[in-house]
Parts: sequence; C-alpha cells; structure tokens
Amino acid sequence: MALGSTPIAEIAPVAVTLGGGPTSFVYDIRGDDSSPADRIVLSVPGCFTGAALVSVKVNGASATFTNQSVGNQIALLLDAPAPAGAAIQVVFQASAPTGAPGIFDFPSSLDFTGDPAPPAASIAGNADGDPSDGNSRAVTADLSMDGSFGDWNGVARFLDANDDATPEKGDLRSGWFAIDALRTRIFARLDVDACLMSGQTTAFDILMDTTSDGLYDFRVELEIRGDGTVLQKHLYHNYPADSNQGNDQEVPFSGAAFTGQVPDDGCNQATEWSIPLADLGNPSTIELAHFESHPSGPSTAVADTFPDFGFIRGSVLTGSFSRVGPIINEAFWGSPGFPQWVEIANSSILPFSLAGMTLTDKDGSGNSNILLPSITLPGGAFLVVHLAAGTNDFDFSDGSGHFYTGSSTPVFEREDQLALYGSSLQNPGTLEDFVAWDADATRSADFGADAADAVTAGLWVAGAALDISSMDPAQSLGRSGESISWGIPADWEISSGRDAADPTPGWSNVGGVVINEVLFSPGLGVPQGVELYNAGNGAVDLTGWTVSDGDAGGPGAGVHFVVPQLSSADRILPGHARAWIAFGTGVDSASTVFASGVDPSALGAADQASLFFRDEPLASRLTDFVSWDASSSHDADWLADDDLAQAAGIWNKGVSDDFVDVISLQAGHSILRTTDGVDTNRSQDWSFSLGTSEGDRDGDQDGRVDSRDNCADVYNPLQEDMDGDGRGDACDIDLDGDGWVNGQDCSAANPAIWSIPLAPGNLRFTAPSISPWMRSPRRAPTTPTAGAARAPADSFTTTPASSRIWRRASSATFRSRQRAAPSTILPAPAMSAARATWEPPAPEA
Repeated sequence: MALGSTPIAEIAPVAVTLGGGPTSFVYDIRGDDSSPADRIVLSVPGCFTGAALVSVKVNGASATFTNQSVGNQIALLLDAPAPAGAAIQVVFQASAPTGAPGIFDFPSSLDFTGDPAPPAASIAGNADGDPSDGNSRAVTADLSMDGSFGDWNGVARFLDANDDATPEKGDLRSGWFAIDALRTRIFARLDVDACLMSGQTTAFDILMDTTSDGLYDFRVELEIRGDGTVLQKHLYHNYPADSNQGNDQEVPFSGAAFTGQVPDDGCNQATEWSIPLADLGNPSTIELAHFESHPSGPSTAVADTFPDFGFIRGSVLTGSFSRVGPIINEAFWGSPGFPQWVEIANSSILPFSLAGMTLTDKDGSGNSNILLPSITLPGGAFLVVHLAAGTNDFDFSDGSGHFYTGSSTPVFEREDQLALYGSSLQNPGTLEDFVAWDADATRSADFGADAADAVTAGLWVAGAALDISSMDPAQSLGRSGESISWGIPADWEISSGRDAADPTPGWSNVGGVVINEVLFSPGLGVPQGVELYNAGNGAVDLTGWTVSDGDAGGPGAGVHFVVPQLSSADRILPGHARAWIAFGTGVDSASTVFASGVDPSALGAADQASLFFRDEPLASRLTDFVSWDASSSHDADWLADDDLAQAAGIWNKGVSDDFVDVISLQAGHSILRTTDGVDTNRSQDWSFSLGTSEGDRDGDQDGRVDSRDNCADVYNPLQEDMDGDGRGDACDIDLDGDGWVNGQDCSAANPAIWSIPLAPGNLRFTAPSISPWMRSPRRAPTTPTAGAARAPADSFTTTPASSRIWRRASSATFRSRQRAAPSTILPAPAMSAARATWEPPAPEA
C-alpha cells in the first residue's frame, strides 16, 4: 500500500452468541484507489478461539494465496497482487468467548510488498458497497434468549441456600446475571428445583430497585409451564413508590423470556429473561432486590425466595454484578505479635443491625466465637473487629467503627475458615458470609465439616481454599474494591484486596495509588500527562482504572482514559512505583502509558483530574482528585466536577472550593505533590515542579519523569544522592557537598577529606633509581564533565588535576599511581621490596 492510504473494512456477522461455537466470518476490505495490495493481516481478539483462514476472493473471484497465519493473527500473501481499489473478501472461522458480553474489534491492514512503504491500517466502513447492512469491524458477543442455556458459561452466577434436600421442593438455587455489550439490556436466568410436568407452572415475582432508595421501582411477573411455554410476562411500575403491589401500574414490557429443563440434577427448571433498560428508565445501577417463585409442581412444592440475604447489584456502566449485604471484607491474621482483626462491610445502601451476629472460625474453642455488638451498621460503612483490648468506637460519621473483643489471643491459623452468621444459631440458613484459606493443598480432617454450612448455603465451593503460601505476613486477606462475593477463592486476594496496596481496616480495599503530578501546561510539542504513584507497599493492578477531568462523558471528549492491559497482561504497579500517563499516541513502556484517545491538550487552565478504580464516574469509585484554577471565581462546570470529590470525602475537607492556585505556574512546569504520596485531600499537598520545557517527560528513560528525576538527562533509576542536595550522584560535580568539585577533591566521596596535603615527609629511598612517578610534571587543575566515570570511593586515583596527590588510607597501606598507569595498592611489606621505606608523614595542615 502506498504510504498514507486508508483501506476500509467491515465484518459479518456483527453479533454472535457467547459460547456459541465456531462461527464463519466474512471480512471485506476495500483497498486504496492508488495502490495494489498483496498482503492482508487480520487480528482476531485473543478471547476468540480456533481462528482459521478459509478462503479469499478478489473482486468476486477466488484467489490463490500463501497462508501465513499464526495463532489469532490471520495473515496471507496473494499470489497475484489485488489491483488498486479492489474488493477483497476474507472468510475465516473463530469461536466466540464464553465470558461476559463484550464488543471486540477486528483490526486489519493491507500492504504491497513490492514497495518499501509500511502496511496501511484499515478503518471501519462500508467495504462491500452495500450501505444497508450497517457492518463495521466490531463484533458484539452477547447472550441469546432462546431457552438453550448453553451460553451462560462465564456469566456472573450467585448460588443460594438449599432449603431442603428434596429437589422438587421448589428451591431457587441460583441466579445468573449480565448486561449486554451495548449496555442496553439486562439478562437474567433463574434456576429452580421444580421438576415441572407439562401442565404444571411456576410464577416468578422479580423486584428491581433502580433508584437505590430501598424501595422497588419495577416488578416483573413471569408465568411459565413445564413444556416450555411462557404463559404471561408483565412489567409493573411502582408509582407512587410504596410497599403495596396492588396499586402498581402496568407498563409495556418488550423483553423476552424462555424456559426449559437443564440437566444439572435431572430435575431443574431454568428460566431466562431479558428486559431493555429503556423500559426501566435507563438506570445506571439496578439492584435486583427480590426473586420469588411459586411452583405448582408436586404437592410438596413451596414458594422460595432468592437471594437468601442481601440483594444483587448490577452496574450498567461496567456490566458487573455483586452480592450486596453484610459481608466479611478483610481479615488480618498472619503477622506474629500484632493483634488479629476482621473487617465487616455493609455493601448495601441501607443500614442493618448487627445484633446477634457471630464471627467464628468454626473450631468452637475459647474465643473463636465472637458475638458482635448490638449496633446498627450504616449503609456503606465498615466495622473493624479487633482481637485485642481497646476502647470501642461506634461513631460512624467517618464511615467506620471499631469493636474490641478484649482478648488478644490469636484465633486464626495458616489453615482456617472465617464465617459470619446472622445469629448465635449456626446453620446454613443463618450463614451470611464465608472464606477459607490454606498454605498448602492438603486439608485437615475437620476442614470439610467446618465449611459444610457454607457449601450447603451456596456461599463456598467444597474443598476450596484461598492459597496463602506466598502471602506476606504484613498483608491481609481482602476482597476486591467493590466487595465481590461469588463464593469462590477468586473473590479474595492475599495482598489486602485486588486494588489494595496495604491492609485497609475501616475503608474500601483500594490501594495507595494517588495522582502525584499533573502537567497541563507543557512546553511546545510536549503532551499533557498525569503521574500515578503507588504510595503503598503492595502491588496494585491498574488495569481498568480511569483518569478523567469530569468533562468527558465518554471516550472522544475531554479526558476519559481507561488504563488498558500491557501486552495482554494486567498492568501491575509495584509498591512505591510510578506510572506516567501521557495524553496522545506513543509506544507504551513499563513506566509510561499513552492515552491514545485523549487530546494531548485536553486539560484546561482551570480543570480537575479524577482517578477512579473502575470505569464508573461515581463517588464510591473515586480514589483521588485534584483541582486547579488561576482564579477564585470558578465556572459552573468546575464547581459541578468538584462536588463529586466533595461527596466522596476526598477533597475540600472543611474548605469550600479548595483548589491549587496556578496563576504563577510557568509553561513547562507541572503541579505535583510536595512529598510523594502524601495526601491530606487539600491543595496544601501540592506545589510547582522545576519543570521542563522540551523533550519527553522521562528523557533519560530511567522510569523517573523529569520533574521527579534528580538527573533528568542521565540514566539513574536508583536516584542516588550522596550529599542530599537534590542533584543525583550521576550528574553532581560535587558528590560529597564539601565545596570542592570532584576532580579537585582528595576524596570525592568523603566530605571530611578535601584539601591537598603538604608534601610527604620522612620518605627516603635506599636505591639510586628514582621512581617514575616523581618525574610526572604538574598540571593545571581541570574539572571533569558531569556524569564522568569515577573509581570506587575506597580506592586512590589521580586525575590530571595533580600527579602528586597523596592520601593516607590507613597505617598499613601505601597507595601511589603512576601517571597514565593502573592504580597500585601496596601494603607496607611489599613497599620494602620496591626498595623504599615509608614512615608516617607529618600531620596535614
């Protein structure tokens, strides 16, 4: 392809079913009118499997080619080049992923190997000349509402308690939930042990809270028959909102529903249904508060509800679901000499009482059963239960409280369990939450019995345990920042939480990652950027974290950048490490991430920078914030963006409309924290950098952005600074800070030794020969260039500054150096062999 040409491409089908097996795709490419093409490369997303090239056509005729495909990269070389502007059609097969719904791009490029120009990347468009098909390069992988149930693998699933061992009792055993890839529809599946015959039915009532006020807003009614017939489907709006279902108003329901039996246990009725979010007022969050089944079934069938505790919350923005209610959020047990503690979180927006609730490791000994205090835990709050003596704090105005058991005797061991029961009566029906861990693959004899309630309640998998074999004793067990609870070890991390860097008793399991620097007024040709710094000790997975200026509203406007993976792997930021996010295009590295979809000058002179640990512009997801302005008169947009941080409690604490005053900030300089990672949520944390007016923000590529690099032009990743003057050793002309430049300093690394000593005394030679060094002429002092190589501080070297500089290293060592010859270190006995004797010189002046 000629340089600068732009081929267009589209793919069909544009929608596939999750886990639907091999699909034949037709990929059309139309080349540039000015150049032929003979090599086509098509990248199939890694989550698609079994990618295989089938055939190729050029202008409608079959073409011969050499298949150069490797893995998910479909590549081919045409035997005869396609003419300029040709219509090329590539047919290949691939199987859609089985995971959550998503939209996947299939990028491609065309090349003409007969010229030196690089391949030309395609853009999405009408490549086949048919404007009616609306194809592009993106494929949507979603669930299919068809009653087959084969496409639910990998979708969020929540188990529930088995209320009776008899399958036909009517238990609602599990719920499956998903948001479609286009964020326009919610999918759900309910499994009930009903064993319906063809004439028997089950009715479902499904309550949904779309305003997070504790009252349901919409109610779905479904009635299904054992032969797969959906007899009724209704949608009701609870308006005015109250607890009376009798006055609900029926509204149009354009969703779908299917039912059938699935072979889970030979007697399992599954019902899948979907509803457009537009039918529900297009909410950003849906709380699936209550599911109730009424099977007609055999005479033993009874109604059941799901879930048995809390409710299921779905985020439309991220497509994620989590169980909401009282949960164990974090536990610290492993560091000897430090009291153990457990953190209880209320992941609901509504308060609940802890009266009668019990924490236990199920061993039944001593203080292993901990009765929680009779207090009410507010929505979103945390209670830290300390296995120690102390003063209780039940003031939750700051979002957390503390309860002390009075005994510091350790309860938890390297193989153990932690269970939260709703009462002192411990059985599967009262179990609220559970986690088990082990340091090896061998389970103790009582492990299965201790986990039995959790397995029966659907809150844990039999025999499973979180692997803590590599856990740092200073870390805690922690859930992810959004308190996911699927009842499996993968809910948990051994580094205090998926997004945590250190234990976080009393607040969300989010790491010590902060916005550390903002360059919004760079020099000419330099992009804007933001530095993220991990102030904690543990590593944090930054994948999915989002930087925004609050003006975005989505990709393509303002600043809205979601940190991607690096080479198909999670982007991990180690403790006390930093990452520079540069706005615009470039090549990523371990320390620099380019936000290719963000304008390099998107930030304004009066703006904000927000950091979210999920791609959700919510106060509960906001981890850090800074605002700046050159005036105390802020516009309405500035104030609105500032309010979100204020609501999150991480800015403006006690000060209205706090901001970093940048009226005197010079171009090329950034605002940055006065001390790395120090965060008091105020503008007082921030100062102006020394800045740089040109070049990359990490010009020497040592992982330190220029404003944080004590030698910005010399590679020095360790940032050694012997004299602490802020200038790194790699470029400091006076290493020890004694006022003598390195080339004129007797000891460049010792501030106590700097002067040129007097001529040595009491030196005599016993042979007529004269040592060569005595003939070396004196030379005028010179200063070495910055960053020049130097010998270790404990060796003696001379430079052209003087060929007769002496240093007394010890009473047993004589050191001399012949000009332009290697250094020689001779102990006293060896010196005699050189026909000279040495006596201590007179003291230095």
